Amino acid sequence: MGKPIAGRNKSPFGVNGINVDAAVLSDGTKLTNVRISKQRSINMFDLLSADGATLYPFVKITGVDKDGVNLDPADDNDTLADNLANGTFCISIVDTAGDVLGFAVRLLLNKVTLQDGSTVFLADYTGQGQAAVAVTGVDLTPATASLLVGATQQLTATVAPTDATDKTVSYVSGTPSVATVSASGLVTAVANGSSTITVTTTDGSFTDTSVITVTTAVTGVDLTPATVTLSLAGTTTQQLTATVAPATASNQAVTYVSSAPSIATVSSTGLVTAVAEGSATITVTTTDGSFTDTTAVTVTA
Repeated sequence: MGKPIAGRNKSPFGVNGINVDAAVLSDGTKLTNVRISKQRSINMFDLLSADGATLYPFVKITGVDKDGVNLDPADDNDTLADNLANGTFCISIVDTAGDVLGFAVRLLLNKVTLQDGSTVFLADYTGQGQAAVAVTGVDLTPATASLLVGATQQLTATVAPTDATDKTVSYVSGTPSVATVSASGLVTAVANGSSTITVTTTDGSFTDTSVITVTTAVTGVDLTPATVTLSLAGTTTQQLTATVAPATASNQAVTYVSSAPSIATVSSTGLVTAVAEGSATITVTTTDGSFTDTTAVTVTA
């Protein structure tokens, strides 16, 4: 019987230990950037994140997928992770020519047992397992977005290269009072203004941004006074007031029009001027949403 790589519960590997192609923890979490840290038994190991910060104990080495079918050396790490059963991991074994021979089911001091039962003798375990592919950048889309208060926008972070080992990212909002962002990149508009969302890769700390502009839509307008009486011999003008709702609406712009300019005219600011006897209707219209309200004007001699 061959000797294990290390004694039970020993940690000869450290951060620079054997690369693991893929692992799935007992809770279903998929990992593709970990290494062996400690041997618990002949087929049970502790795994360690590439940065040495996180330990994943008691994960079983395997050469088969969740259905008991031999893993395929042609699969990439993400595919392997998708196929593994919970609580297992796999290591591809590479020969001196760099060819993958299969997946280990037992690691011994100077040899490896593969999933097909064959044995491979190794001088050491250097290079075993697919090496981590470093991240080179990230692209966040859309680059800009305009949202109404309460609306949401899903951002998409595309990590390069496509076969990067660690594609995890984090998001942060430059102005959370204007727009928040979830761990998955879902932006929620909170209040009027602008906020820059930044995505950062875990590997390499590459960043990209998306500028979010938040506005509040107009829901209506109220024109006062509702009725006006002007006299050619007395008061000939009346200032109207248009109140756009809600008060926080981003676009407060309105326009005025008189139904009978020969009776009463109205300026761009809502100032009504009597011209001749008769009646006219002044209509105010919001630029955002085209909401309207009216004032009835009567002009006397």
